[in-house]
Amino acid sequence: MAEGVALSSKSSISATAPITKAVTAATTLVTLTSGLSFNTSVSYAGILQIEVRNTPGTLGSNVTSYILHITKQYGGAGLVSVISQQGLVAGAAAKHPSFTFTVVDDQLTVTPIGLTSGTFLFWITAMGGIGVYA
Repeated sequence: MAEGVALSSKSSISATAPITKAVTAATTLVTLTSGLSFNTSVSYAGILQIEVRNTPGTLGSNVTSYILHITKQYGGAGLVSVISQQGLVAGAAAKHPSFTFTVVDDQLTVTPIGLTSGTFLFWITAMGGIGVYA
C-alpha cells in the first residue's frame, strides 16, 4: 500500500476532504493504488469524480467537475479516459479550474490548461477497485 492517508478504498464509494494544491504546471494530486483487499498496488481500475474549485474570493469560486475512468495493469502504464467534464474547462482565465489528467508511476497528475494558474481545491470521490491517497 502507498504511504500516507487513505482517502478512499475497498471498492466502495467515498469522498475525500478537499485537497488544496497550488497549480502552475504539472502537479501530483494523489497516489493511486488498488482499492481491493486481495490485490496489490500493481494493478487497479475505477472511476474518479473530481470537483475542482479555485480558492473562494469575495465573489465566490469557479467550479469544474470531471469524471475519469482509470486503469493500470501489472507492468503497464496508467490510462486515464475523461468520461465527462462540465464547467470552466477551456482555461480562459487563471481562476478557471481547467485541467488534463495523467497517471505516471501511480501518481495522478493534473496539468493546467490555457491561463489556469493558482490555488485550487480538489474533492475526489472514488468508485471501484481504486484507492486514493494524499
